[in-house]
Amino acid sequence: MKNLLVFSLKLIKSKNIKYKLIELRSKGCNIMNISFPSFFTLNDDKLLEKVVLVDLDGTLIDVNTAIKHAMKDVLGKEVSLNQLTQIPREKKAKIWDIAVQKYWNFMYPNKDVHDLIKIFKSVGFKIIITSGRFEYMRSVTEKTLKKLGIQYDELLLRPSPNMKDEEWKAHIVRNFEKTSKIVIFIDDKWENVEFIRKKSEQVWIIHIPSRR
Repeated sequence: MKNLLVFSLKLIKSKNIKYKLIELRSKGCNIMNISFPSFFTLNDDKLLEKVVLVDLDGTLIDVNTAIKHAMKDVLGKEVSLNQLTQIPREKKAKIWDIAVQKYWNFMYPNKDVHDLIKIFKSVGFKIIITSGRFEYMRSVTEKTLKKLGIQYDELLLRPSPNMKDEEWKAHIVRNFEKTSKIVIFIDDKWENVEFIRKKSEQVWIIHIPSRR
């Protein structure tokens, strides 16, 4: 069964499963309601480990301002964020590196997602940040998260530039599926969402569309 929760809260449902609504807005989250399968409750202590795997850049934190500054450094002029996808791979990698290392102070929490993971945390989920950033960025990433006041249980960074972002995250999902009763994956990249859906039968996915 392929499960998908999107920001508009449209859920791809199975005809054989009944769903119930968890009212997140009433619990201090602006993401309205999310449907979950009725065979579990979020605060059931009898369940095995419950984890939320949440992406960092563009999902948990807003990096648009930092990227704009980095693009100007690399390209020598101000360019629309929409043009980032058209920039050659090597220059794009340099932009991301500068944004993370130099302009980390221009990154801000995505309030809706931050509120959402706090709710999951309050009912027993472990919060695992699964970022496409590389391991050498750990120090500045931890500094950024501390500055933004984001609480989490573990930070997983990509070990090698030879591994694509979607492959890295699918690897993480598979590992947690072996030991966890519930795995929820949150990401802003649709290609990551589609890749995870094809590779996993158990994960629940919340897609947060990019705000660029």
